[in-house]
Amino acid sequence: MARKSRKTYRSALYPEEAMKQTGPVKTPTAVYCRLSKADEVTGKDSMDSQLKIIRQFISQHDDLEIAEEFLDDGFSGTNYDRPEYERMMDGVRDGRFRCLIVKDLSRLGRSYLETSDLLEMELPLYGCRFVSVNDRIDTDEEPIDTILVGLKNIINQKFAEDISKKIKVQFRQRAEHGEMLGGPVAYGYRRNPDALGYLLIDEEAAKVVRHIYELKISGKDDVAIARILDEEGIITPKQYHDLKAKGQEPTEVKHWRPDTVRSITINPVYLGHMFHGKFKEKHFIGEPDHKTRRSQWVMYENVNPPIISQDTFDQAIEVRRQLYKGEIKRWNKNSRRTSHRTSAE
Repeated sequence: MARKSRKTYRSALYPEEAMKQTGPVKTPTAVYCRLSKADEVTGKDSMDSQLKIIRQFISQHDDLEIAEEFLDDGFSGTNYDRPEYERMMDGVRDGRFRCLIVKDLSRLGRSYLETSDLLEMELPLYGCRFVSVNDRIDTDEEPIDTILVGLKNIINQKFAEDISKKIKVQFRQRAEHGEMLGGPVAYGYRRNPDALGYLLIDEEAAKVVRHIYELKISGKDDVAIARILDEEGIITPKQYHDLKAKGQEPTEVKHWRPDTVRSITINPVYLGHMFHGKFKEKHFIGEPDHKTRRSQWVMYENVNPPIISQDTFDQAIEVRRQLYKGEIKRWNKNSRRTSHRTSAE
């Protein structure tokens, strides 16, 4: 069966637009870049490097102009449920973009079946030209070599599987040294600029943490403590983070929540410990992280400087036990522990 031209598809879908195109016009082009967690670890394929390659290609082709750039940061190539990718494809489907450019096929995706379906079925259906710069694929010049592209997609998928295994090993090794692998820093701490996997005490916020423990030990419940913090004019942890990290002064009054007080008064992080295994990640298949049972967590002791003492923590837990009748079980009975000596020792 003879290959239908992209113009034939487009004229059928958008006849009025086809009639208007009587002279030379530039093709509105969507630029797509993707960076996964694996790329962040390996340091390859930064957003800047991808954009530089694509922009240089477009600058050498007078028939193309960038209509919009779409950047998905931190998304696996095996998962096509990406916000910017979906927004871009909506533009392809409604005719706003007539060309899609990526640095290479792996940036588009690493799933063999879905990538092949996109290139061989969906993009031709909407008359959208496809360019993969480093792969030297340009459907405006010649049809896609389905066998060659299929092999590339299979290789990309296998590469994703392999790199996922390596990342898990690397993360496990870092976890065994008690390093923080990611996520937000607990209120009262800040990242150590000389060792990003570890924390330092943020004295301004740590004073509030100690104050909260003192109030708890005095017998006050979470609601009462939250009310006291509001009355004292202490900004919430979220407002404090925005102030320190982004320089955003509080513009409105935010109230402390009892569950925020609760999370602080049961968190052994303030003893200088670190937890791993709270979430289970599946780097390759792109499934969202899911919480694990507390019995599966591993606690590394004495990793960071403590904000409170063990005695203070135990007293706060005991008061909570009396107030809420066994709501909290002792952490040392529910978590595996691993001793860890800090570099300072």
